Amino acid sequence: MSSEYIGLIGGRSGDSVTDEIKKRGFKVALVCGKNNEPGHDIADKLLVLDYREREKIKDFFIKLQVKKIVISTGHILAFKLAKYLEDNKFIISINVETSLLCKDKFLLKEKMKELGFKTPEFLFFKFSDNLIKNQSYLKKILDTIDFPIVLKSNLDIIPPIAVHSKIELYKYYYKLIELKSDILVEELITGSDLTIPILFNGKKARAIDVFYYSKGKEDNLIGFDKSETYKINNEYEVKREAEKLIEKISVLGLSRADAIVNDSGIYFLEINSVILCGHTQESYTYKWKEKGYNFASLLVDNAFRIFNI
Repeated sequence: MSSEYIGLIGGRSGDSVTDEIKKRGFKVALVCGKNNEPGHDIADKLLVLDYREREKIKDFFIKLQVKKIVISTGHILAFKLAKYLEDNKFIISINVETSLLCKDKFLLKEKMKELGFKTPEFLFFKFSDNLIKNQSYLKKILDTIDFPIVLKSNLDIIPPIAVHSKIELYKYYYKLIELKSDILVEELITGSDLTIPILFNGKKARAIDVFYYSKGKEDNLIGFDKSETYKINNEYEVKREAEKLIEKISVLGLSRADAIVNDSGIYFLEINSVILCGHTQESYTYKWKEKGYNFASLLVDNAFRIFNI
């Protein structure tokens, strides 16, 4: 085994990614945001600390002479930490600026539209704007909306909610205001729900497969009981479009694009710039394993190519 440490901000994928790094002959310096996160018991060196303690985390890596850091969590605090570490000359396995863009649903949808990709129509309400709490203004805007719609916290404070009536809309809208969240009101597109995992090393993107998966239905999210997944006949086209999207936005690493496909085309909903690939109970990770994929291995291989290892 090499004496070189690879840094890891692991999250729920910390166990499987630690395993894969060690299989390749390197030691793992793992940072966990809380006690007993996956991988804490198998890493060679461990630091348990809030991701906002950036300077202490930097010092931990410097002490171990870490130069390269794998990011295997999609938490926004991990991305902000990665940006700080990148600014301090560490080599990071993701495009941090793009990952931060993907966390902001509004900015990502604006970018996708600008690049010519289809995405459901939407309205955006910023919490800092006093108009968001003005009832007459809201009534004027929200009364123009056709149902059903999807109500989203722009930075994922709570999961998406499918709303089928005006009464429901006002109920959940004000719940998001109480949480001080920017709000995205999105057209609910019907069709087959899909997710497409994509590898990108900075040169060429490769869509690995098309998985038929509805997060709303499988995770029992509010209002999504009628969501559908059914076989489509244009998987090849979907994969090529997903690759173009990832390349144009430059989502480095192993990501997944969520989409709905119907007779009108391919509608991209969002991009998870870091895929979940730990030994978890998440429904879609079972789909990976059922088809024989080891996404932790793919993530680490791609990171090592970026690191020139």
